[in-house]
Amino acid sequence: MADHGARAHAEYAPSAAYRWMRCHGSIRLSRGLKGTTSIYALEGTQCHEASDKILTGKATFAEACRDLSDEQKLIVEEYTEFCESILTDQAGDDWVAYTEARMHAPGISKKFFGTGDFAVVNYTRRELRFVDLKAGAVPVYVRDRQGRINPQLGSYLLLMLARLGAPVAPWHFDPGAVGIDRLKLTIVQPKVYDRPQSTVVEVEELEEFLQDLCKAIDAIEAGDEALAAGEWCKFCPAKGACPELRREAVKRAQMDFAPENLFPFHEWAEILAEAELISAHVAGIRAKIRSALEQGHDIPGFKLVTKRQTQQWVDFDKVEEALYNAGALFSFYKETPLSPAAIKKAAKLTKMKFDFEPHIVKKPGGLTIVPESDPRPGIKMEPGADFAVDDEETQD
Repeated sequence: MADHGARAHAEYAPSAAYRWMRCHGSIRLSRGLKGTTSIYALEGTQCHEASDKILTGKATFAEACRDLSDEQKLIVEEYTEFCESILTDQAGDDWVAYTEARMHAPGISKKFFGTGDFAVVNYTRRELRFVDLKAGAVPVYVRDRQGRINPQLGSYLLLMLARLGAPVAPWHFDPGAVGIDRLKLTIVQPKVYDRPQSTVVEVEELEEFLQDLCKAIDAIEAGDEALAAGEWCKFCPAKGACPELRREAVKRAQMDFAPENLFPFHEWAEILAEAELISAHVAGIRAKIRSALEQGHDIPGFKLVTKRQTQQWVDFDKVEEALYNAGALFSFYKETPLSPAAIKKAAKLTKMKFDFEPHIVKKPGGLTIVPESDPRPGIKMEPGADFAVDDEETQD
């Protein structure tokens, strides 16, 4: 399998279908721009790659997850166990499983392609099941509030049918040609849901989605560059340069937030939704300023500084044993071991004498953007320098 984080990017990417199907102009604005990356995106990539090794028999669970955190291991475990349960449930031998499968649908567009997490075709049952792993903490739904299927997952169903050889085009759509007339989608998102979220998709419903998808692509190909701001802007690479998002953000930021104007409660919810749109625009501007600072440019009013160091345990098992032996009277855990700072504070409150330093390693902080008025000395970057700057985005 190719590196999960280094694949060719489709202009009509399934992962961004929710955005470009609604905001046609985002395709042009995003050309040549890289999406934001973060530690969260990296963790998602690691979970996908470990899961692929397990499901394809290239490695045991222990081998594949050797470098993962405990939380990542739990994500991989829940996802792979669910996928394996589907295989166990298959009747007879007339089924095929696809893991991290590369998929194209030339009947839709040569710019429309993607890689699916896990799919199983059972020709005896005439069924296609598609499972998508989400490692992040932002909820992803199989269907929206109006009952429409998730555009990314709907795209994956179309692409998988095309890979199987079915006619997938706006003028000819026939899953039955390859013996499929039952479709099911599942999202496994352990950080959000306590069980996989699934939905059955009717063939007619998927065909309606295909028509909507193709209408959007046809409009974009015909030169439609209309911009539309909405919740889909959050992960758009062009959010910092989008005039429509700027206009909407400014307009909504000027709304009257006086409490007496925000009753009944549904209006509070509307204001919170507006705040999300404003935040997306601010995040985009912040990313552009950060990029300029990283390249050594001077930005009036802002600078890069080094964050404070963070403390981490060298080996918490040894710390735990030492604290017990020293007679500690406080808990060392919430859901995970408490941080060195938290345990130091608890020890101080209980007047406990303990030498923490041998058990702590100090990790250098990354870089972050602050106003010029911040007392910390600014860091002047040289073009091409190696650095680590905090990022807040990107959900797999």
